[in-house]
Order: sequence, then C-alpha cells, then structure tokens
Amino acid sequence: MDGFQHLLDVVIAFFQDGFAHVNAVLGLLIALYSAYRMHEWKELWKIAIAAVVIHVIAAILVPVIDHDAPFRLPPLLEVDFWKSLIALYLGYIVAIAAFFFVKTSVLRGGGGGGHH
Repeated sequence: MDGFQHLLDVVIAFFQDGFAHVNAVLGLLIALYSAYRMHEWKELWKIAIAAVVIHVIAAILVPVIDHDAPFRLPPLLEVDFWKSLIALYLGYIVAIAAFFFVKTSVLRGGGGGGHH
C-alpha cells in the first residue's frame, strides 16, 4: 500500500508542478476552442497536441505583444520544460474531453459524432 501511495504522490506532484505555471484563462479558452473544433472522440489526442502547441506559442508571444518583452524561445533543453508539456497535454486531454462531452451530450445540436 505504501508503494501505491508513493506513486500517487509522485503523480499528483507532477500535475501540480506542471499546472502551477499555467495561465488558467488562456488554458480554458484554448480548451473551449479545441472542443468546439473537435468532431469525433478519436480526434482528442491530436487536438490536445495542437492545444499544447497553441498554448506554448501564446505563452511566448503574449508578453512580447502586450508588454514589449523581448522574444525568448522556450527552454527546449531543460527536462522540466518537457515535463510541464506532458502535464499540460494531459490536462488538455481532460479539459477538452469534458467540454466535448458537454457539447455532444448535454447541449442540444452539439454536432458531435457523425453529424457532419
């Protein structure tokens, strides 16, 4: 049981560390847009990857445009950067899936499945 608890603590810490630096409004807007663009459940994986790419681009460009900050590439050679991208990807999978479920199951005429 201690091994499972330790594994659970590691997973929770991984997600907390990854989401600690996420702009919640930006993330929700990207997830909403991604769910709106999604037509079938099988698209979830690639839509979540696209959401991460959009998120990284926005995180780089918003300070440059809004605050005249210098343009800086993300730290591509740091392990923590890639860990945060994995956590962000998994978070987008959950958020987009939740929004898509609401779109297709709760809202009338949501346009999911074979409604093309």
